[in-house]
Amino acid sequence: MTEKKLQKGSQYEHLDIDNNGIITDGEMAIAQKMEQLQHQREMNQNLDKMQDQQRMMAWVAMGSMVLFVVAMMTPFIDVDRVNQLSGFLNTFFVSQAAVVSVFMGATAYSKRNNDLSVQSK
Repeated sequence: MTEKKLQKGSQYEHLDIDNNGIITDGEMAIAQKMEQLQHQREMNQNLDKMQDQQRMMAWVAMGSMVLFVVAMMTPFIDVDRVNQLSGFLNTFFVSQAAVVSVFMGATAYSKRNNDLSVQSK
């Protein structure tokens, strides 16, 4: 069997780990594994960023609900004004609570699935 050698300046020179001018099956396997690991690392970083953003959205939703309750209890806002805005406030609180509950539920669900997958291995 003849060996396949690289031409000078080939784009695949970086795969030749032992610098002998020949890319073996082992070197190709190593390069493929390194590419898979790099892809997995990037996917994990993206997932981590997404989880951070979701966590921030949940905190903002909880904080805005608390701030609105505190604002409604101050003497600066008239009771008649609160009555006029009650429909809006009900919708606001339900939507903010939905954001928080979906975040918490999804977190618990994914953690449970991860725990089960670790136990099954």
